[in-house]
Amino acid sequence: TDERSLGDFSVWNGEHSAPLSQVTEKIETTWEFPQIRTYNRQLSMAAMCGVKPGHTMAEVHGEIRKEIEEIELPEGYTFFWDAQYKDQGEAMQAIAKFFPLAFLMLIVILVALFGNFRQPVIILCILPLTLIGVAIGMLLTGFDFGFFPIAGWLGLLGMIIKNVIVLLDEINIQRRNGIAPYTAIIEATVSRTRPVLMAATTTILGMVPLLFDIAFGGMAATIIFGLTFATLLTLFVTPALYGMFYKIKSNSKYASYEKN
Repeated sequence: TDERSLGDFSVWNGEHSAPLSQVTEKIETTWEFPQIRTYNRQLSMAAMCGVKPGHTMAEVHGEIRKEIEEIELPEGYTFFWDAQYKDQGEAMQAIAKFFPLAFLMLIVILVALFGNFRQPVIILCILPLTLIGVAIGMLLTGFDFGFFPIAGWLGLLGMIIKNVIVLLDEINIQRRNGIAPYTAIIEATVSRTRPVLMAATTTILGMVPLLFDIAFGGMAATIIFGLTFATLLTLFVTPALYGMFYKIKSNSKYASYEKN
């Protein structure tokens, strides 16, 4: 559409019509945004892009960030990253802010549950070791340890705490029944092996389909490899730590239950 064709456009006043060129002195055309977008009451424009299969948002952002941020903007213009990148950044800040409080509440609950400090310390000694399995998973799959893997690791901690609590509680029950400490550790570990392995296996198999997803693959890898390694920690390291903390020897004949 040019100015001449606009001049031939008929204008209706309710009774008569006339060409637009007869009721105007001059016709000019200008281009404006079809939609007016605002952000914090300021005019804004968004540039969006997708990520090709086989790549992650963190990889793409790391490659293009420097070049985009070096673009010189006209005076009065500002630039910032939004959408998924901003959401993940805010989520990471929330985790860093509330994780210490959640960790403190966890300690309080464990102490209240067991009625002593040694067994909660055993659990806390196990948790950092789960990062070994997570690191192996990240190396083998090539995922970055970003937001979703961290979320998967936090969920993994809950699974491990549950398994260790089940094992320690079984040891306590055995000792309260008058079984010798060393024998109680062995029998409790053997009796809890099948439930722990079944729970871990079902969780791992459930995560396998997500392992090939671009967005949630890192979280799935964290849970699969971390839980596999952590299950071994539950069945082997936990009994060893229990024996070390309570100074139990294989030839121990002391059969009473030590609450503290």
